[in-house]
Amino acid sequence: MKIALKRNMLGSIHCPNACLMSSSLVESLQQHLTASGLTKRELARRAGVRPELLSRLDSQQGSDIRTLQKLADALNLDIVLQAKAAAPNPSKARRLGLSMPYDWSNGEISDVALIRKCLEYANLADLTRLALEFGVERLESEMQAMPAALTRSAAMVLPNIRAALAG
Repeated sequence: MKIALKRNMLGSIHCPNACLMSSSLVESLQQHLTASGLTKRELARRAGVRPELLSRLDSQQGSDIRTLQKLADALNLDIVLQAKAAAPNPSKARRLGLSMPYDWSNGEISDVALIRKCLEYANLADLTRLALEFGVERLESEMQAMPAALTRSAAMVLPNIRAALAG
């Protein structure tokens, strides 16, 4: 979640943490206080809060959202909460329903690399899923580009997959 302080529509200061007492939020409040020319005592009076609450902010002891809202209102600011970005897409192996996380170290693995890893492991179910996704011809083509020692098992399995998909 992002927290941003905005003055009218002239831009915003984004705070990277969801924590309401992140140092960047406090810094943003302090910057706006300085820019406003108000003293802390005057800001507290305008916000209707006790002056010691501003000292708590300075020392990072925390405050609740109502107090922060009062301070923001007194400075003519809005506190804007924004949802986090959507989680990244699941890995390609997971999307294809493969049994192993062939792409565990690289969520953006290329199709060629994923196919070759599957050919190496020669898992029948995974090769069948890849054949349905990319075609048996593509798997055979990638297998030809690999050392035969790595694809012996796959070479025995692919003709069976081809026959099963054809019939």
